[in-house]
Amino acid sequence: MTEKALNVVEKASRNEIISACSICPARDNSVLRNSSESILDIISSSRKKMFFAKGELLAQEDDSSQKIYCISTGKIKIYKTDSNGNEVIIRFATAGDIIGGEMLMSKSIYDISAMAVADSFACCIDSEVYRNAIKSEGELPMELLKYYEGELHRAKIKILKLARLKVNEKVADALLTLYETFRMNDDNSTIRITLSRQD
Repeated sequence: MTEKALNVVEKASRNEIISACSICPARDNSVLRNSSESILDIISSSRKKMFFAKGELLAQEDDSSQKIYCISTGKIKIYKTDSNGNEVIIRFATAGDIIGGEMLMSKSIYDISAMAVADSFACCIDSEVYRNAIKSEGELPMELLKYYEGELHRAKIKILKLARLKVNEKVADALLTLYETFRMNDDNSTIRITLSRQD
């Protein structure tokens, strides 16, 4: 781990002492926004805050899916690999998004890969703890339904665009997606993310 990464982790560790799901800045953008204090306490006590350096994997296709990740800060690329070994980006995840929840009930392996495209922090929660929270919490299942309903809608729109848009229109659409996801709040016109030419 680089010196920069160690400094980031050390700083986060100091903050971790007072940190909890109930006061997490990403909570308002997450499926936990309406959860009760008791559920937040259960998840807080069982979670592990992890640092992922740029280029590091959170999840990999076909690996066992025993963990759910809730993004605290940073940017995560979620993708699948086609039969030729090429990466196909499905979406980007930012603060408040979850990774791995779509496999929570029916699968035991990840069907996607997730890689940090910027230094990121995520809270890692054991899937069994998350399942128990869903069973005992009235609001969490509804928030999960809303979350994945939105993801499904975005996937449908993306499929339609891939089928109908010309190449230059696809590039423009990709730039708009990056702008909406990664624009800087201070000037509202700059995109801050580093991607490879292939991405």
